Amino acid sequence: MDLAKLFSNPTAWRILMSFDDDLEHTTKEIAEHLSDVPAPTIYRYINNMIENGLLLVKEERKVRGSRERILICNSDWCRKYSVAELSSHYFMDLIKRFNRYVQTHPNMDNHEVYKEDRLFLSKLVLYLDDDEMDALVDDYNNFAQKYAKISQESKLKNGKKSKLRIINVISSPGEFE
Repeated sequence: MDLAKLFSNPTAWRILMSFDDDLEHTTKEIAEHLSDVPAPTIYRYINNMIENGLLLVKEERKVRGSRERILICNSDWCRKYSVAELSSHYFMDLIKRFNRYVQTHPNMDNHEVYKEDRLFLSKLVLYLDDDEMDALVDDYNNFAQKYAKISQESKLKNGKKSKLRIINVISSPGEFE
């Protein structure tokens, strides 16, 4: 799976993010975690990720007559790409998704569209030393984990209309301005 496909496909990205805890997972566990995605789709993506070296099969075992694979994320896969390659694909996908959004909403001057879709753009400029920045990153990771759990629970609730929402956060040094 090339970088462009990985960054442009929310399902592939969500499968990869299932491994953010650095643990091993079975395909069944991932399918249960991403219960809004059909299991055959999950299996197809996982097989593609294994074929392309992004996921590794740590162990295979027989469970009730079928094969169960224990999967781990291949952290070396991302190391073969430079930060410039990774970030350029990330930004290109962000631009493409936003352009598709704008094209489907021809009346972008109507701020009600932003309210309805909960669209927001934000830039926060801070002066932080390294320890303060590390604390901010830790806080963000805790925040992200909290809402990842809420997201999983929200998908499972009956009667509540949940929407897939993609939130991008990027930090950069300010000394290049």
